[in-house]
Amino acid sequence: MIFVLDTSAFTDPRLREVFGVDTLEGVIEKLIEQMSWMRMCLGYEFFMPRDTFKELERFLIRNGVRAGTVLALQEVLVVKAPNRRAVCIPGDVFHRYMTLLTQRLFKALRLAEFSVREVATKVKVSLVGDPVPSTVNVLRSKFRQQVRHGIIDTPEDLDVVLLAAELKAPVVTNDEGIAEFASDMGLQTLDPVVFARMLIRYGTQAEKALRRCGVGGKV
Repeated sequence: MIFVLDTSAFTDPRLREVFGVDTLEGVIEKLIEQMSWMRMCLGYEFFMPRDTFKELERFLIRNGVRAGTVLALQEVLVVKAPNRRAVCIPGDVFHRYMTLLTQRLFKALRLAEFSVREVATKVKVSLVGDPVPSTVNVLRSKFRQQVRHGIIDTPEDLDVVLLAAELKAPVVTNDEGIAEFASDMGLQTLDPVVFARMLIRYGTQAEKALRRCGVGGKV
């Protein structure tokens, strides 16, 4: 069994509750343990595109995960760039994406226009303080929600789908844009919580089976 993992397969905050830990590093350590067990005993493989892993690595280090833990994670993953020339995106999928992208760009334009008008209004009614920083912060928040949310908007996100299509593998992600594009491509998607619980359940079943055969616990 092969899975292609997005960064959210490791960073989803809900995973702390699933594994009963309080830190991001604790989540990563639990996932390393479960994935290592599934690889060695059941032959599962876990892929992540190269650029996506680099993005994940930067995020983990920036949020206090030790370099040794990140290295251990890389050892249980197959880090591989997709063969972008070998994967064909159907015309109707790309047409739908471009239609959605155009709609989002128009939304972005309207947000920018609204923010400019808001700053102009604030300057007219008050000469105290600088209204620009607060307006920019609001614009950024609304931009993420209205334009970027629910759509593939980075090369790293696209690589996840392309690699999954190349390998004909399920995608593990909580990103709505990746999940939507992957579904359009006919790929199965798994929520990170479902994926983590699956690892725990299958690992426990395999461990019990090995013990019945007289083999020790987890390697």
